[in-house]
Amino acid sequence: MVEKELAIERLRYFYKTHNRMPSYEELRKMFHYKTKGSAFYLAHQLIKEGIIEKDKNGRLLPKNLSLTLRSYGMIKAGFPQDAANEVVEELSLDTYLVHSPNSSFILTVSGDSMIGAGLYDGDRVVVDLDLQPRTNDIVAALVDNEWTLKYYELKNGKVRLIPANPKYQPIEPKYSLTIGGVVVSSLRRYR
Repeated sequence: MVEKELAIERLRYFYKTHNRMPSYEELRKMFHYKTKGSAFYLAHQLIKEGIIEKDKNGRLLPKNLSLTLRSYGMIKAGFPQDAANEVVEELSLDTYLVHSPNSSFILTVSGDSMIGAGLYDGDRVVVDLDLQPRTNDIVAALVDNEWTLKYYELKNGKVRLIPANPKYQPIEPKYSLTIGGVVVSSLRRYR
């Protein structure tokens, strides 16, 4: 079998450039196997290790194919403290930021109605389609045919969408409301 780290690196590159996992035939070609059986065996080994998984149709999906970074613990945002230089854990950004890759997507925030929640114009949020909203979740909602990002509030059987900026009023649907998903994480680049 191909060395695991090499297989992961090639699969990660394929996924990044094609935005999907390879087919078994593409796996065969990628690793220069003579038969598709060898590609099935490699996939089976990576599934056993929790690196990839199969969907209900047998297609390969990424599971733990992401890049991991070392986490050195906490840092004070107040007064400085002694530094500890030991690795606490290795953290996969994919699995930390995205719970369900197959039901998640990214939106770019526009506007300032959610600044009190720490979401600024240009930030990105990861939205999960499969989660049921609970009060105080941030949701992507289609309200009266317009999309918005707000806190979800369910009170006495009525839904209100609450901004995180006092400049804006809560929204109560007049005609229709569809919850497009629940925000599970946010991303912001500084450089």
